[in-house]
Amino acid sequence: KQWYQRRVRGYKELSRVIKRQKELIQGLVEWRQSKTSKVYPGITAFKKGGRIAIEDIPGVLESGWTPRTEREEENSGVNQKHFTAIWIKLKAHSSAWPFLEPVKPEIAPDYYQHIKYPCDLQTIGEKLSQ
Repeated sequence: KQWYQRRVRGYKELSRVIKRQKELIQGLVEWRQSKTSKVYPGITAFKKGGRIAIEDIPGVLESGWTPRTEREEENSGVNQKHFTAIWIKLKAHSSAWPFLEPVKPEIAPDYYQHIKYPCDLQTIGEKLSQ
């Protein structure tokens, strides 16, 4: 029973830690945005039901984005295999138990108030198989 109480206590502290991480990241994003002086107009292509190439979005190329090369396209299948292998090892790890499936609201009622985009190993596995 004692080991279970330690795990539950640590699991409850997870919300506080994640909230603090979110605050730090949000602060960094706001700081970075304050350094940005260029504002681009909105994209109108979608109003007409159209599509737009990524490189045609104002500011994308200036941000440093480049299209994938043929070699990168070829390597994406290799990356998929590596990600799957890592995912399998993560699931098998002895400390992975809190992350194996989505958090149940009855266990951590305020979890989804703090975590807008939750992720767990089950969800990652579903995304890998798509």
